[in-house]
Order: sequence, then C-alpha cells, then structure tokens
Amino acid sequence: MSTPLAAATGRDRPALVAATALATVVAAAGMTRFFTRPSTLLPLTGAALVAHAAMAAARRRDLPSVAGAGLALGVSALASVWYVLPATTWYGVPGPSTWRAAAASVAAFGSEVLSVAAPIPPRPGPLLAAMAGVAGAAVIAASAVARNAGPLRALAPSFVLFAATAALGGEAHQALFAGLYLAAAGSVLLVASSVPAHMTVPVGSDQLRRRSAGVAAAIGAVSAMATAGVLAAPYLPGADATPVVALRPDQQDRGGRIDVVSPLSQLRANLVDQPDEELFRVRAPERAYWRLTALDEFDGQQWSIEAAYSPVNGQLPGEAGASESPSGEIDQEVTVVGLRSVWLPAAYRAVRLAGADDADFHPGTASLVVRPGAADGLVYRVRSRPSSHSLDALRRASPSSEADVPAQRAVPGPTRELRALAETIGSGSDGSAFGRARALQDFFNQGFVYDLNVSAGHGTAALESFLFGSRRGYSEQFASAYAVLARLMGLPARVAVGFTPGEPADSGTVVVRGRHAHAWPEVNLGNAGWVAFEPTPGRGAPGAEEYTGRPEAQDNQVLTPAAEVATPVPIDLPFPDGDETGASAPEREQPSFVTLGRLVFGAATVALPVVGIAAGLAAAVVMAKAARRRRRMARARAGGPAAQVRHAWVDVSEALAAAGTGMAPGETVLEYARRANPGPAAPGSSALPMVSLAVAAGAAYYGPAVLAQDLARQAEADAAAVRAALRSASSRRRRWLAAADPRPLLLSYRSPD
Repeated sequence: MSTPLAAATGRDRPALVAATALATVVAAAGMTRFFTRPSTLLPLTGAALVAHAAMAAARRRDLPSVAGAGLALGVSALASVWYVLPATTWYGVPGPSTWRAAAASVAAFGSEVLSVAAPIPPRPGPLLAAMAGVAGAAVIAASAVARNAGPLRALAPSFVLFAATAALGGEAHQALFAGLYLAAAGSVLLVASSVPAHMTVPVGSDQLRRRSAGVAAAIGAVSAMATAGVLAAPYLPGADATPVVALRPDQQDRGGRIDVVSPLSQLRANLVDQPDEELFRVRAPERAYWRLTALDEFDGQQWSIEAAYSPVNGQLPGEAGASESPSGEIDQEVTVVGLRSVWLPAAYRAVRLAGADDADFHPGTASLVVRPGAADGLVYRVRSRPSSHSLDALRRASPSSEADVPAQRAVPGPTRELRALAETIGSGSDGSAFGRARALQDFFNQGFVYDLNVSAGHGTAALESFLFGSRRGYSEQFASAYAVLARLMGLPARVAVGFTPGEPADSGTVVVRGRHAHAWPEVNLGNAGWVAFEPTPGRGAPGAEEYTGRPEAQDNQVLTPAAEVATPVPIDLPFPDGDETGASAPEREQPSFVTLGRLVFGAATVALPVVGIAAGLAAAVVMAKAARRRRRMARARAGGPAAQVRHAWVDVSEALAAAGTGMAPGETVLEYARRANPGPAAPGSSALPMVSLAVAAGAAYYGPAVLAQDLARQAEADAAAVRAALRSASSRRRRWLAAADPRPLLLSYRSPD
C-alpha cells in the first residue's frame, strides 16, 4: 500500500524541496549542450519545473506516492507535446495522432542515437527524449525528498543527468554548467544539514560552537565544490576518454590539448539532421571543395588525426615534396554562420590567412584550426594555391617512399578478402601509381549506390559489409573504403573532410549548408603532392575532371551554368600589407547590432543561470523562514502563555541578531534589552518594548510554571513593536537582505543562560 506524500515527509521542509528542484533545473539547463540551439533551455528547464510543481501539488493534496508520481509524469508529458508537437493536437488537446507522432519521433532517434555526436539539432525525437529524462529525474528526486530518504538520494537523479551531459554533451560552457550544478548540489547538502526548527541551542554553549563550525564547514564546502567544478570540468566523466581527433598546439603561450569529435563521424548528422542549416558563406571567384582537415591515422575502427599545430605567422608553409606549378591563386572571404567546428574551411591548399587572430596551422594536413567556439561568427580571408594536376604529369608520378610516410600506408589487421580485392583492382590498371589510384576510383562506378539510409561507421567490419554486401552508403563509406584499399595497394592515402561547393546566393557568393558535407580520399603521388580523387557517386571536384573523369557535381547535380548555377565572377579581396595573420587584419565587416547582439546573448547566457540560482535560493530561504515561524507560533499557542512568551523572545532575538545586535557573552537579559531596544515605549507605558519583553521572558523561563494570559499578550505586542521598529529603521534593501538571510535557519538564538 502506498504512503501519502504529505505524511511521508515527516515535516514540511520547503527549503529542501526548493533546493532539490534547483539542482534538477540546473542539470536540465546543462543538457542544452546536447543540442545546437540554446533555445532548448526553455523546454528542458520547463520540464523540470513542471514535474517538481506537480509533485508539490500532489503532496499538498495528500495523494499517495504512486498517484502523485503518475500525475507528475502525465502533466510533464502533456506539457512536452504541447511544446514540441503542437500541430498534432486538436486545439491543445492531444489525440492518438499526437502520441503516435511522439512515439515515432523517439523511436527514430533511438535507432540512430549510437551513430550521432552531440551537439545535434533539436528535432522532436531527441528533444522529447531529453524532456522525458528530465521529468523522470525530477519525479524521483521529489519522491526522495517526500520520503525523507536523505539528500544524497535526492541528488542522485540530477547527478545522473549532469554526468551524462558531461560525458556525451557538446563542448560549449562545460566549466560554467559544472560549477553551477556543483553549487546547486552543495546548496541541497547545506539546507539538509541545517538545524531543524524545533531544536534550540543555548547561546555560548558547546553545542552552538559545534553547530557554528559545522555551518561554516558546509558553506566552505559549497564554495569549494563550485570552484572545483569550474577547475575540474576538463576532468569530468568522459573528458579523459581517448579522443578521435587530438590537436596539440606546440606553442608555449597557447599550448594545451584540444580534444574534438572526428568531423568524419559528424557527416551523417550534417547530411541527415540539419541538411538545410546554413553553416558558412564563401565569397570567391571560383568554386572549390571547402576543406576542413585530413585524417591520416586508421586503427581498424576509425580515421583520426593527432598533429602538432603551430601559430599562423605570415605566409603559410607549402606542401612538402610537391613540385607541381600552381595553377593560380584563389582568394576567399568566409563568413561562419552555424558551423560548430574548430577547423576553418578553405580551398586546398591555403597559403595566406587574415582575420583569424588565434588560428594555428598544420602543414602536413593543411588544416587551419582555432580553439573551440572561436569560429562562431568569424569572418576571415584566406588565399589558396591549388596545384595544376595535368594528366600526363600524374601518370609519370610515383608515390612517396614508405620510409617517409609509414603511417599513411598502415591498415591494422586487414582481412584476406580486402587484400584480395585490392590486388584484383590493382592488377587491372597500368601498374603506375596514378593508374592504380584511378582504377580504384572507377571500381566504385560498378553497382555502388549513394544512400543516406545506412548506419554510420567506417571500421573494417562496416567497410567489408559495404564492399561485399550492400554496396550502399554515402561519402563516409566511399572515402574510407577507397583510402583503405589504396593503402593495401601500396599508395599513401588519407581521408579529407569538408564540403562541396554549395549553392549560389549572389554574384560570387555561395551558401554552404549541412547537405553539402562531404568526405573524399587523397593519395600522395610524390612530386605531385596530395591528389584528391572522387569515388562517391554524384559528386565531382571542381577542376579535377581531366584526371578523375568525373564532371563537377554535387547532390547528383552537375554544376554548370546550364544547371542554373551562377558562374563565379572575379572579386577583389586584397590582403593587408605586412603580417598576414589576424593581428594586422582589418576590422571585421559585421554590422554593429550583430556584434552587440552576440555580446548581450553571451552575457545573458552566463548571467541568467547565476541570477536564477540566487533568486531560487533567496525564495527558498524566505519560504523556509515563514514556514518555520508559523510552526513555532502554532506550537507556542498550544503550549500556553509561558510558551508564547518564550516564542516572542526567541523571535525577536533572532531578528535583532540578524540585524547585527546579538546578545554578548556575559550580558544579562536587562542589559541586552536596554542596549538592543530599537524603538520608543508603547503609548501609555513608561517601559521600553524590549525591556518589557525581557522581564516577561525572565518570568517565563525562571518564574512560575503558569503565567497569566495577559502577560503573554503583552509579550507578543512588545515583540511586534520591536520588529516594527526594526523595519522602520532599515532601508528597503536591508529589509530584502534580511528576508533572504539564511542564518536564522542555521542557528537558533535563545534566552539567556
């Protein structure tokens, strides 16, 4: 048989209820790191508040615990579909179609949850799943408080949300949310350790000193936890996992390790989850593949990179070993809009950069990288110098020696089937390095189909299934399979990740969206350098048709003027004289209101959670003090005149002590009353209210067991006069601070010994 929620609490503890709800709300706010848009803060925190409010209402109605939990979950589910799927309801009333749509959305997300990497777009499935998790955590936490199960059990559900976010969420605001959550968790422990309302401690006793030391230690622990949360955020669960991509800037002033998710693993998220989201814009005189980086290490499960990046300093270094004459230079102006990446897109191969103050460069992979979050809203200029790969020169090229690039030929544990396939493809070529690379590209023309409805993954097992089974996939599978087979054919190969040219916006400008995410293989052909090939159906790199045989194409659409793609026009993008780094670059040409908006949004992102926590704690203190005062007054009235006088004395003593006028050691009651009295004598009386109250308190503590009711009424009137005098002598600010002062909840002020 279930126990009524109200009866299970033992006593009403609104401060603990509020602190527990605050911890859940902060943990829910941190879950915005799972999503690409900060607007998810409202539904996630709203789910926590709705569930806690429903549990509180059930407690007040003395509903059984199971019924209360069911009510809270039902209300939360209703609020979730109202927010996420309003179009499926009939004037706000959810019907069968609403629940079918919700179930289908969550099921679709569940089928791909292991193949996507945070942050992801806030589609209905993942958002509903996140809100359900928050609501469930809130119900479990509120039930633990109702059963008096202890603060650790009350914190456990929100800690699960926090730990999951720390391990799996995106990189944004890690330290901020860690510090906020640990501070909220500390407030739960602090409130739970406060002195219960019915306990009193004599002033100057050993008990008071021990309690004061405990309170000080608890406050110190909360501060230490908040500080540790900010400092230890990089070491939270999941932070020490082996990264797919590990960038190691080797400069002293900006040294350190940057761990990021492989861009190859994020391809499907861009292509499927956010195909229409604008990522960046490029103004350039020519179309190109906009390259992020190249992955040159393969462990049998995934492609990765671990490279030392150096600060950009003037002219970027050229490609080692390449002697082919450049075909010209391409100047690009790139405006980052929604690209959440540490790499800066640019045409291969970048030779100059302006406008990116803290960019680093790696010559081996020709990658430009910035710290996480630094690319948001960035406008920079880059000059690229593509190589001119004539067909005759490529036929004469030979791959770099194995001694120079052993890792770029390695394939851990290849199967006999893969080796046999590589030998078969190579035997059908003319035997030259280029001939083998081209034969391998043409192999993928034979019965392979571009298909996004396949699972992500490019390990050896997944590639065997792709090559010998389904023959269906997208660029992740095509590029990975090509690079693995090329290495088995003796060709140094790697996987480049970036974007196809994009769609025209106006003359000379293209918009690159999620659907344009792409991967392609690159083969090192000695003095020709790294040469891009294109095995993915329906794709073709600009300027590579002569040696690949693939026309320029994206999204299965050939890119020609006849296909309604604007022909690029020359544009003038001069670079500043002198140092070509961002330090000497001109001011970014962004509207002032955009910059101001970003600053305001950034400040609000930091300030609002802090203000919300402070307001929540203050409200919890006010409610707890009011509830405790009501309980003490009820007990005093039930105890008779002597108890009423003692209550009046304790109540006034606490108010005076909070105002800075506490009773000094060794001070008598009358001495303290005369010193602390804040107001004049009552009309018709020659005694000061505090002195009159002190005399009555002495009689209540040390006089006869039974006092006259008139004495109790006079004591309450004196106490009211003292409190009124305190209010009139204080400014509004001081009154607000006094109302939110938690000390009366932690220490009890008592009559003299």
